[in-house]
Amino acid sequence: MKGIISYSTYIPWLRLTPDTEGWENPFERAVANFDEDPITMAVSAGRTCLKHQDSKDIKALLFCSTSAPYAEKQNAALIATALGLNADALTLDLGGSLRSGTLGILTALNMLEAYPHGSILVIAAETRLAMPRSTLNDSIGDGAAAILLGRGKVIATIEHHQSTSSVIYDQWRESNSRYTVQWEDRFVADNGIETMVVNSVKTLLADSRLETTDIKRFAFNSSNPRQSNKIKNSLGATNNQIDTTIIDKIGNTGSAMALMELCFSLEQATAKHEWICLSSYGDGVDTLLVLTQEDYRIPNQIIPNICQLITSKNTIPSYEKYAHLKDLWPIAESVRRPEAQPPSVPAIYREQEKNILLRAGQCNECNYVQYPMQKICVNCQRQTSYTIIDLSNTRANLYTYSMDYLAGSLDSPLVICTINFESGGRMLGVMTDRALDEIYVGMPLEMSFRKVTEHQGVKSYFWKAIPMRIKRGE
Repeated sequence: MKGIISYSTYIPWLRLTPDTEGWENPFERAVANFDEDPITMAVSAGRTCLKHQDSKDIKALLFCSTSAPYAEKQNAALIATALGLNADALTLDLGGSLRSGTLGILTALNMLEAYPHGSILVIAAETRLAMPRSTLNDSIGDGAAAILLGRGKVIATIEHHQSTSSVIYDQWRESNSRYTVQWEDRFVADNGIETMVVNSVKTLLADSRLETTDIKRFAFNSSNPRQSNKIKNSLGATNNQIDTTIIDKIGNTGSAMALMELCFSLEQATAKHEWICLSSYGDGVDTLLVLTQEDYRIPNQIIPNICQLITSKNTIPSYEKYAHLKDLWPIAESVRRPEAQPPSVPAIYREQEKNILLRAGQCNECNYVQYPMQKICVNCQRQTSYTIIDLSNTRANLYTYSMDYLAGSLDSPLVICTINFESGGRMLGVMTDRALDEIYVGMPLEMSFRKVTEHQGVKSYFWKAIPMRIKRGE
């Protein structure tokens, strides 16, 4: 039996909420921090999805995004490296459509025929932008989701699917533009999502000999609750069959939304053999019928669920601060600072194990852990061999810290910290996604893959410390 064997989501810590000055909307939107992009969020979702999974069994990684940082350079290769996948794993970027997430799932199901003893990881992540103050800007949110498909002990199976392509200019973005734009709302609704999703769902249910009442949950990548309600009424569904939590609290996360809706539906499942109908719209529609199996839900102690991630948040104080984080309009700096040094491409290539994988060495003579690895152990002073330790998945504690108000960070002050890892070893780094009044010596931390610098299109990534959003046992 082949199907879903693990899943996870990632929701940024920052939010636009009704308490944000200048936002003036009753709903919330998830906002990626200044050092986050689709690659970093994909790594976060993928790490959680692979918790208690053997990454060496993954034969392919499919990365789905319409806002990926690189247009001519494979994003999936960097994500696979940061996740510690085998170098011979197939990596593939999928984009160009808001339904690339479900296209990734369907592609992965076909790829499993070529890899009968392996698994396929599908990750979707988005940080789309729309013009400030536009209607589309109010509906867009940032987020990521990961689905691991394979054989054996599966959580759910994809029993049936139906796909339709369409040429309609409802939302689009030119290759040289930062902003996604859309056509008039009524035309888009009447001729796009509200019509195509309903037709696709009805066709698939009829072909599968199922009724609307047989479906436990319907999930759509709609832009607002009104669209979801109109689709619900057209299908004759009930309020219990549709949940608008994601669109209310996170926003439309583009290609990631379908996968996030699927994860949320699996989290809400209450028994085996429940039907989930997932429809993803974008230049057509993909509709999938998912059936829960014996192990239909992952315990919260293993991975945080969407509701936990929604609760773990920090409100952006003002729309001006949001615009500054997203670089929507220029803001004059109060202090003239020297230009940042461009990243060294040879160093990025040469130091992947240290910077992208965050691997330390444990001395085989005295068991002392040090990062980065040295030829001679600083503790026993012997030139010896080392055991590799992965610090990226190791929890840590804050040893000491300082705040730099003149560093030029978009998130001033820059919190420079020294952390001690639970597995041993100490590291000097930067803390992000933090509230200044909640920092204290000894606080539990975890590592997060983040963007550090960018110069002439070359982006440098490294690991930063973040306060633990979901504590042990919660």
